[in-house]
Amino acid sequence: VSDYREFERFCSALLTGVGYPGIEPLGGTGDKGRDAVARADGERPIVFAYTVRSDWRTKLVSDCKRIDKMQHHPKKVVFVCTEALTATENDDAHKLVSDKFGWELDLFDLERI
Repeated sequence: VSDYREFERFCSALLTGVGYPGIEPLGGTGDKGRDAVARADGERPIVFAYTVRSDWRTKLVSDCKRIDKMQHHPKKVVFVCTEALTATENDDAHKLVSDKFGWELDLFDLERI
């Protein structure tokens, strides 16, 4: 991985291999808070967001607010970050996304990658 666009491609390829087929990469500017999306007929989309920032929690909240503002109405958000998270950080992130936005979160940290 040589730059952020390559990181996005890596994440989408990785996630395709672990149960998220049909990922459509959207990253770059103007992605409306989504780096990728997966859509199934008649279902709400799964939205994917990726970050290499060390302030991953701030980025998670920011991405979720943007996804909500843009009215993407996901059933799930898949968030990939390059930080190694503690069990408490992981639990807190899931609770935050569920309580504040009503979405399921699938969180991939450095250890899970």
